[in-house]
Amino acid sequence: MSQFDRIASLIIGEEGSSEAIQVQDLRIGFSVTKTNDKTTNKGQVTVYNLNLDTQNKLDRIEGFVTLQAGYVQGDGLQNVFTGDITVVSTRYEPPDVITTIQCNDGFRKLRDSRGAFSYAAGTKVQDVLSDLLSRFNIARKSNSIDVPDFEYVNGVSFGGPVKTLLDKLMGTVGYVWSFQDGELKFYPKNEEDQTEAFRLTSETGLIKAPEKVSDVSGQSKDAGAKPGWNVMSVLLPSIEPGNPVRISSIALPTPTNFVVERVEHRGDTWGAEYVTSLLVKEL
Repeated sequence: MSQFDRIASLIIGEEGSSEAIQVQDLRIGFSVTKTNDKTTNKGQVTVYNLNLDTQNKLDRIEGFVTLQAGYVQGDGLQNVFTGDITVVSTRYEPPDVITTIQCNDGFRKLRDSRGAFSYAAGTKVQDVLSDLLSRFNIARKSNSIDVPDFEYVNGVSFGGPVKTLLDKLMGTVGYVWSFQDGELKFYPKNEEDQTEAFRLTSETGLIKAPEKVSDVSGQSKDAGAKPGWNVMSVLLPSIEPGNPVRISSIALPTPTNFVVERVEHRGDTWGAEYVTSLLVKEL
């Protein structure tokens, strides 16, 4: 697996505008954390020596950032993270001008979307979900798992911010939900999404043997929870919470199926790190 010639780019867009700024061929560093729960995924991107016009636009817009990264001799640029810009700061470390962009996935949808809705007896969970997504203009992640054919026999009412509505709706059918790159993703708790399993070995990017992690605090709410594993690999831009992975290594000589619960991408096109860290749990 050839993993040379790191590349990264940024697409900076403004809400309600079809125009976007593309930043490439500059030094870009990033730190991204994605989880499978309702807390927003977070990203921080550091760009060196943006031109003054782009710096000024960043200070004015209420927009979003799409981070792409990868390897020239691998699969090229792939999406790593899309999120709403929350904070922009610039500092000077001569000869460099360093701009840091902080962003949260789904931030504005969760902040601004709220309402109160009632549905008649016999309405199905899928119909309620489709209505909410349409009302709030939220896209569904394509690898989500369809919700069960559950029916509200006596009808149902929802009210409040969209986070509360989704908690109530998904809790009814035992699903987890999260925003992944601006789209709503949902699937059964402790299961995987519809993505084809990625096979992770030393030949496909595994850096070191996975480390077993058990919750010994006694605070786990799931008495039957299986231990997790910390896994590190070369940068795998497209992997996200809910994805199935099949891992084989010295610590796991028998190929074992896992589901990804947390992802951390860290990289710098001029630095030492360009890695993905995973917390996975056995299926």
